[in-house]
Formats: sequence, structure tokens, C-alpha cells
Amino acid sequence: MIYLQVVQVLAARAESGGEYALASRYCLRVLERDPYDEPAHLMLVRVLAAGGSHGEARRCYQTYVTRMREIEVDPRPFTASTRRRA
Repeated sequence: MIYLQVVQVLAARAESGGEYALASRYCLRVLERDPYDEPAHLMLVRVLAAGGSHGEARRCYQTYVTRMREIEVDPRPFTASTRRRA
């Protein structure tokens, strides 16, 4: 639990610093432990798109949709997933 919280903070800091590749690696670490972590999925899509990896962002978005449907959660639209939550 604490590990995930630390990694999520590191991902957010990397994203805010424009270190999108680093942020994506942190997101993937979270998703290895919790494949249903919606904020991690959305951040991963967002940082991949911000870093110019649009195809990879789309692929990761599809993974997010699959995971959310597995737990009967309505996934957010792709365009919304690339914007930070306020």
C-alpha cells in the first residue's frame, strides 16, 4: 500500500516536471501491482500522449477500457483521459 502511494507521488512529480517517460514507468509499476487502478491508467495514457507516443497511448487506453469493464466501471472517454483531473 505505501509502495503504491510513493510510486503514485513520484509519477505525479515526474509528470508535472515534463518527464513523461519516467512518469509512464512509474504508472506501469502501479499497474503491475493493481491492474484496476483507474488514476494510474489515465495518467499513463495522458503522459504517453504528452510525450508523443500517441499509438501507445491509444493501446494503453484500450487496456484501461478492458480493465474497467471487467469490474463494471464506466471508462472515461479517451479525450477526457488525457486531461489532468482538477
